Amino acid sequence: MIVAWCGCSPAPRPARSGRLRAGSGDGVRRAEVVWLRRRACRGVAALRLSRESPQFASNESVAVDATGAEHSHPRQLRERIEFLPLDGLPRLLRAPLVLLKFSRPHTILGSAVSIVSLTLMGALSVASGPVCATTAFWMRYLSVLMVALVPSMLMNVYIVGLNQVFDVSIDRVNKPYLPLASGELSVRAGASIAVTSLVAALALGFALPLTTTALRVALILSALIGTAYSLPPVRLKRFALLASLCVLCVRGAVINLGFFAHALLGLSASPLLVAHKFTPVIRFATAFFVLFGVVIALMKDIPDVRGDRAHQLRSFSVRFGERRVFWFCVSTLVGMYAAAAVACLTPWLATRSLVRSAAGSLAHLGMGAWLLRRSVRVREEEGNPSAVYDFYMDVWTCFYLEYLVLPLLC
Repeated sequence: MIVAWCGCSPAPRPARSGRLRAGSGDGVRRAEVVWLRRRACRGVAALRLSRESPQFASNESVAVDATGAEHSHPRQLRERIEFLPLDGLPRLLRAPLVLLKFSRPHTILGSAVSIVSLTLMGALSVASGPVCATTAFWMRYLSVLMVALVPSMLMNVYIVGLNQVFDVSIDRVNKPYLPLASGELSVRAGASIAVTSLVAALALGFALPLTTTALRVALILSALIGTAYSLPPVRLKRFALLASLCVLCVRGAVINLGFFAHALLGLSASPLLVAHKFTPVIRFATAFFVLFGVVIALMKDIPDVRGDRAHQLRSFSVRFGERRVFWFCVSTLVGMYAAAAVACLTPWLATRSLVRSAAGSLAHLGMGAWLLRRSVRVREEEGNPSAVYDFYMDVWTCFYLEYLVLPLLC
């Protein structure tokens, strides 16, 4: 996503087929060298250990930096923003990239896509006939959208930042590429960023023009649930069921209902009529993302079993095993998409346009089939945590795509 730093173009990557001998004798391990980034001042490489090595049967990747330190990480992360090496960068470039990694970009993107989609659905619900075509209406919609988007992104930074501050020791095992775990950002600085984001989110959510009661409630509930999830002594993430409830409440109910209602109120809908504007589409979206929240809550813990077990976090993956939890998630997702494909064609959810209803149904079938196919790869690489993490990111991709499909049904 970032093609050049400091005006330097990256050198071409060597072919993946090249091999390097990393040892000798009976313990010889062959490793494929994959360059992350070549810079004039410093080089960083990633060694992907082959499955032939008995010492590394999980086929995890090992990142070797210029100091010779090794960190375990899923191999796909070498191409992601969160694993970009920042050593040697000028401070002016390093600071925003560290902040970007600290904010967990995939969660930021998920929140942004969902808010845009939900407010658009609210706008389409309010607008009718020539009103929908007026420039003034859509300019007001953009203002309502930005009033929701800015404080929500700050609240997202607070929630993920607070979790990293209190999970540093766990992340050094599970996610050593994160800024606090890797030492790119101090714990004190991370805590300061999180608290500042919280204060700014609430201040903007209450002070901006066109703010609504629905937006304020969504921000407050998100802050309370996010705090209870990570902050001792409550720290609900210690309890598997309560941790899952936190995720599904925010991703399923608070975001979907809160931002849809914010759009209705911000676009001059009467508060007394808001309840009547909750169309079958938004009820479907809420139910769908409640289940999706369950899947995300379960899936995110599967690659983290090693660190969770070491720190006595009794996640479902620790209690019941990664394999059972993974296939439960796959079965749930496939069932959700099959049910959604059928629902798009029923009178309850079908739009006035048969083409849009059919497109929505085919989109759900396609996403379900794609996830099922991707799960087969995980089965073929059983025991490889990086394959599970890749699938988890595929689930997030479908999360984004679902919010692009929903406006078709309005």
